[in-house]
Amino acid sequence: MQKTAILFLSACIYANSAFGQLLKYDNEQELMGAAVSSPYSAGQIVKRLVDKCGAYNDSLRTSGDRALHSWEAHHQAYLEEGLRVKAQLEAKLSTPTDRSAFKNMLEKQLPEAIQKQYEALAVVIDSAPSQAGKVRMCEGYVQAIADGKFDLKVNDPTLSAYFDKRIRARSDKK
Repeated sequence: MQKTAILFLSACIYANSAFGQLLKYDNEQELMGAAVSSPYSAGQIVKRLVDKCGAYNDSLRTSGDRALHSWEAHHQAYLEEGLRVKAQLEAKLSTPTDRSAFKNMLEKQLPEAIQKQYEALAVVIDSAPSQAGKVRMCEGYVQAIADGKFDLKVNDPTLSAYFDKRIRARSDKK
């Protein structure tokens, strides 16, 4: 079971992005793999975009921070559940090789993938021929964040439903 989730986590690291997740999961182990990386990755990308755009002017900094805080509040339960899934997977790793591979994915491969995904979005800003063009691109990104285009429910409703089911099941036990 854990090997399937670990393998799928590896695939998710390279395939997910803020606008388009892997939308087909064949089993719960695949969902678990995606749950470990997806909301965290999207959050990191959103934060980096907001930081980049906030450097252009105070208005973008303010609206970007507002959009980021809204995104984080909206996704807090998913981010926390992703940590629970990560701990669940880690607890099932039985060999040093599996633990090392999992650690490598989380500490090396995932940050590299996040950086590449961020760069793919940032290059659009950087390619604008003028400062005003860069600001317009940033306004578009900040508005997309505010409009929910980076939300898990929009980009990956299957994973979002999986999170909701896990969260609901835990709250029903209380």
